[in-house]
Amino acid sequence: MTTTILIAGQTSSGIALHSGDFLLVSSGGTAIATVVSGGGTVISTVVNDSGNEFVFSGGNASGTTVNSGGTEFILTGGTASGTFVMSAAFVSVGFGGTAHATTVGAGGNQFV
Repeated sequence: MTTTILIAGQTSSGIALHSGDFLLVSSGGTAIATVVSGGGTVISTVVNDSGNEFVFSGGNASGTTVNSGGTEFILTGGTASGTFVMSAAFVSVGFGGTAHATTVGAGGNQFV
């Protein structure tokens, strides 16, 4: 069980969250290529150009902002809540994935 907090100016890359793991990205922090699975939780991540966030079975992502060129993938058993999808960004909800309260801005895309 690991808790990670990124503050302004800090960046994580390729972090994988599993059962009981927790990642909080505060204003100005950046998480790149985050993988969330089996009980892992990620809050307030920002997915930027060419960035990806994968939410697998049992994983939870809350308050993610997907900026232009970024993609969030919500796969079977994964859950995303309060996602903001900006212009030219993508959220893909696969079979069995769940998205709650997604806000899609002008030019943003959500595929179900």
